Amino acid sequence: MQRLIFLILLATMITTSSAQAGQISYPTSVQKNRITLIIKGLAKKSEKANTLDEFGRMSMKESKEVLDMGPGAVYVLSLYWCYPDWKVRYWIADILGYLENPDAERPLQRMLQNPHERDKVKLRVQKSLKRLEAYKNKIAANE
Repeated sequence: MQRLIFLILLATMITTSSAQAGQISYPTSVQKNRITLIIKGLAKKSEKANTLDEFGRMSMKESKEVLDMGPGAVYVLSLYWCYPDWKVRYWIADILGYLENPDAERPLQRMLQNPHERDKVKLRVQKSLKRLEAYKNKIAANE
């Protein structure tokens, strides 16, 4: 129950900060449902994948679909930062870095600060944070 309350509060914080900053377009309910189905499907693929590389190859279609949704997908993906399957969390960390939305920093930081997170996931989180930093620097340079 506490975990559910925490996820709801996290979603509210992200929604509020994003709306105030005007940085993201909100995903439609169809996109929210689709991302939820993608996450569940990835968990099934994760069980079948023997290696992270194999899982990466198996999840290419899903990656493209979420990236095509654009920066608004961060809102839904951020709800899954503590998903039980570590390969799915790795995938989420990777995708959050490519969506070019500064709001992805909060769930990435939470993943990084989790003392129980796997080292492989934390390394991917760090790379995604660097990607986001480069994106913010690019935007700042153009202003």
